[in-house]
Amino acid sequence: RGELPGPPGGPPPGAPRFPPPGGPSFPPPGAQMAPPFQHRNHPLEGGMHPGPPHAMTHFPPRHMGNTQAPMIPQQPAAPVMMPVPIPMQTPPVPTAMLSAILESTKKQAEAVDLESLPLPQKAPKRRKDPKKLRTGGGKVWEDQSLEDWDPNDFRIFCGDLGNDVNDDTLARAFTKFPSFLKAKVIRDRYTKKTKGYGFVSFKDPHDFMQAMREVNGKYIGNRPVKLRKSVWKDRCLLVTKKKEKEKKRLGFR
Repeated sequence: RGELPGPPGGPPPGAPRFPPPGGPSFPPPGAQMAPPFQHRNHPLEGGMHPGPPHAMTHFPPRHMGNTQAPMIPQQPAAPVMMPVPIPMQTPPVPTAMLSAILESTKKQAEAVDLESLPLPQKAPKRRKDPKKLRTGGGKVWEDQSLEDWDPNDFRIFCGDLGNDVNDDTLARAFTKFPSFLKAKVIRDRYTKKTKGYGFVSFKDPHDFMQAMREVNGKYIGNRPVKLRKSVWKDRCLLVTKKKEKEKKRLGFR
């Protein structure tokens, strides 16, 4: 069935490939043998190991036997001796010297006239100006910024101001009125950013009313300003107490 004939002198076609037990030795005489095993760069015997370097095996050749290095017993480590602190001993002070020191200290204390020493005086408590006391949100505080404003002016509250608006920008919008006094943008104490509102004051009530009509809704910076009458006088503590008394007199709660 398409079987190839065997080599000359070999077994006939159809014969078993391997000889049965007790038969002739294999391979037959005259057959070509593979080259002997060569070691290539072996780490234990310095020979050559077959194959590329990445195919190097960590198993030693059989003819080398046990190649494990003998175990060297380790010597026990010597105990570490920690230095013992030596307490410092102060030399004793003679009794005569202590008596002399106490005596001199006593004489210095007697020489000082305690009545002549000035007594510590407390700083006088500053009395708050009732006109500067403001109230709001259940709290009372003293507003020192009221000193910068005329108490008899006509003041406008300017709301919806951007962070780019400063005192000069706000003042330029109202300098065309003759009785213009001052413009102030309120800023945060720590971040120095605007709180979004400010105040403008006038001496003449006619300029006050004209500014309310003309400037309200105009752009100051990058936002249109919203104006209304300032009620800073209603936050004064004296005015608040006066209104509460008037409400109680009229029977309001």
